[in-house]
Amino acid sequence: MNSQDKLATIEELTIYGMENLTEIWPGELEAKLREMTVIYCHGLSNILFPSNSIKGMQNLEVLQVEDCRSIGVAFDLEGLVWEGTLDMALPSLKKVKLSHLRKLTHVWKDNSSGIQGFQNLRSLVVNECDSLRNLFSYSLAKLLVKLQEIEVTECGMMESIIGNEPNADDAVITNMIMFHQLSSLKLSDLPNLSSFCFEACTFEGSLLKTIEVINCPKMKILPSGFQRKLKQQKADFSTSSQLHLLDGKVSLTCLESLYVIAMDNLTHIWLGELQAKLRRTTVQMCHRLPNILFPSNLIKAMQSLETLGVRDCQSVEVAFGFEGLAV
Repeated sequence: MNSQDKLATIEELTIYGMENLTEIWPGELEAKLREMTVIYCHGLSNILFPSNSIKGMQNLEVLQVEDCRSIGVAFDLEGLVWEGTLDMALPSLKKVKLSHLRKLTHVWKDNSSGIQGFQNLRSLVVNECDSLRNLFSYSLAKLLVKLQEIEVTECGMMESIIGNEPNADDAVITNMIMFHQLSSLKLSDLPNLSSFCFEACTFEGSLLKTIEVINCPKMKILPSGFQRKLKQQKADFSTSSQLHLLDGKVSLTCLESLYVIAMDNLTHIWLGELQAKLRRTTVQMCHRLPNILFPSNLIKAMQSLETLGVRDCQSVEVAFGFEGLAV
């Protein structure tokens, strides 16, 4: 058995602190690799997985990459050509974690129309990737039919989760249904994040149980289509500059706990009628709320409320406004 044959039999690979390593996998070598961890390898080429190596990674399930200063692209799909219609890019990949990759500008680069793959990805965690402006394009997002977890933290340049796609059909984008199985969305410490997606998207059938938006000062309200199907037990919106958190179009019938913290530009928590099963509500450091926190049109929706905490909200003068309430 030659050296390449032996290499092809490896199922788990961990590479740590190899400063002079420039390439992880040689060319188009077919691999049985299921798990790969790469940490402190600062001499790697700009592209972690060039297109000629992606075909050889059909069995890869778990990828973790941390503290590799040179990596600018995780998956390069440019020029990727399949010989048959059944070929898929990394069809077994389930979990990706990318941390402390300061030069990372693309998780996926140049996803040309017709490319298929990543259909089994369930978890995507990205933190401290300061050059990354978005996670994926619309074309790539629609492939992630089993994605359950998105977590993005401390990415200073992040502007949106789904980026603009210049050649995309606006009508197709509007009607595109994405992330059918998403259950957890966590966005934290993203100073330039202004939206989840720049265009109107549909997130029908969402199974969301947890949403956390923490310290995202430019964040606008999540897409209403995203919220309408929310099946969450807990929502945490902290230090975000939304003008209103929830509007009358939103049905949060399963929402039980709501935390609104340090949202300086928030003028309303609810607009219009709201149907909810809220049991616990905490509001702190929101100085632009109206003087009546719960006007009469909202009190009827608060039949299940057990605990209310309001602290350091300078504009609030009345907690419960009963005027006009028909009993």
